[in-house]
Amino acid sequence: MAACHGWASGRLPGRLHWYAVLGVILVLMGSERSAHASGRDVTAAVVAETQLDEVIAQACQDYCQGNRRSGRLRSVRVARLDRDHFAVLADVALRNHQYQDGPIGGFALYDYTVRATGKGTLTFSTCRLRIDEIVVHDDLIGLQSLAQSLVGTVHDIDGCRRFSFLH
Repeated sequence: MAACHGWASGRLPGRLHWYAVLGVILVLMGSERSAHASGRDVTAAVVAETQLDEVIAQACQDYCQGNRRSGRLRSVRVARLDRDHFAVLADVALRNHQYQDGPIGGFALYDYTVRATGKGTLTFSTCRLRIDEIVVHDDLIGLQSLAQSLVGTVHDIDGCRRFSFLH
């Protein structure tokens, strides 16, 4: 069972932990087609109360391509399943962009976005998040195999009970 500590508390993990961090990022990604897509949108709260958006941006700096690459958290939704469990759904965009200056202006050599969607189950009493499903769309940089290897893993989400959106 894998454990990932740090993103919720503001500590960015070391490079050796990036695969686990990417797994948590990917599990937090939700599909609009999910039965729980009507859950509460908590994107603003996640950005305000965690370092997840910074972790996504740094992961893209490390793994995406191009001199104008960027990663961002598009959305996070939670839906209560029962007294102790929440469905967590999110969407992340990883932009791969290479821009070249030229004598008469500049142009994009390439510009494409990899989107990752997935879902997980957060157990409130233990602050543990299980990765249930991950789908990577338009994957030109090879994240799908990493994503599939993380399905079924469980990650500690430091201090999840402090999140007001779970009460």
